[in-house]
Amino acid sequence: MRNELYAVQVTTGRESRFAQHAEDAEPDGIRRIIFLQRRLNIRRGGKNVMELAPVFPGYVFLETGGSLRNGAFLAIKELPDFIRFLPSNSKCERLSSGDVDIVNSFLKFGTIAEPSDAYFDENDRIVITEGPLKGLEGLIQSVDRRKRRVRLVTDFMGCRTSVDLSYNVIEKKKDTER
Repeated sequence: MRNELYAVQVTTGRESRFAQHAEDAEPDGIRRIIFLQRRLNIRRGGKNVMELAPVFPGYVFLETGGSLRNGAFLAIKELPDFIRFLPSNSKCERLSSGDVDIVNSFLKFGTIAEPSDAYFDENDRIVITEGPLKGLEGLIQSVDRRKRRVRLVTDFMGCRTSVDLSYNVIEKKKDTER
């Protein structure tokens, strides 16, 4: 039996609360409730501060050991802040393999995406050396050096989606002379 992922739309800003209610309810057949977050550089009053924000605002993911059982379906629907299963409550479907790959790329680093380490090459292109952005360089649409953020754009859950993630600038290692 392989694991399947399902997406649940919840009230934006209440994702953490919903995830906690879902864990407390312990619906039969649900192995894990996944709420992906990112640590973002936020500039306030001329200072950079780090804050947690959802990777996909308004969405929580359910990992099951197979198909979503009817009892779990009904238990999740009754939770506060629940809006709907995707694509709809009458047609709840597991995430496509491409969508699962995107969720898993974040989960490799835990449920909180910390800033990735990066440097800029001689052509002024960003090079990711470590962190959640590693391997996703082809999805980077723009770089905001002042805010130390990159914008990833991908197809996710049937829509074109953009996600801002933070990076830390590191010095490029110079070749040592022999």
